[in-house]
Amino acid sequence: RQAGRGTFVRPPEFEQPVGTLYSLFEAIEAEGVEQRSLVRVQELRTDPAAAAELDLTPGSPLVYLERVRLAGGVPLALDCTWLPADLAAPILEADFTHTALYGELKRRCGLRPSRGEERIRPVVPAPADALVLQIPAGGAAFSIERHTWAGERSLERRRTLVHGERYAFVTTWSPAEPQPVG
Repeated sequence: RQAGRGTFVRPPEFEQPVGTLYSLFEAIEAEGVEQRSLVRVQELRTDPAAAAELDLTPGSPLVYLERVRLAGGVPLALDCTWLPADLAAPILEADFTHTALYGELKRRCGLRPSRGEERIRPVVPAPADALVLQIPAGGAAFSIERHTWAGERSLERRRTLVHGERYAFVTTWSPAEPQPVG
């Protein structure tokens, strides 16, 4: 807002093409901005609901990683990731301050996602999450639910809350058939 001039929409700082499996770490760094993470939780635990989402039995051990993702030192996303411990336990030794999950999975476990899907929804974040991401009261965020596989095996379930004013998802398309002119 500017007094006497009205309200202006500021373009997002970061854009992500839709339809590709991407790494937030690599996307931010590709823009010339340093991506850092504040690791809140990095541990082995059980969670029946998360295990079910990964097609595992309720008591299966899981790797849980929770990070606040910073872009240029400012909070951008709150990331909560579940992985099967039998596949991903070696990443418990990784320092996620300045590295990508997929890079660590490849280096330490010999794994990389072979396919994935995401569901992206606009949300008004819970007050505690808005505080962490420095989103003003009533401000918007994107809720991203990601599921990846390594071959036929579920590899990752992730829930990410992304600051809505700092990030945009972009889709490029073209018509399936040439359209008549005129």
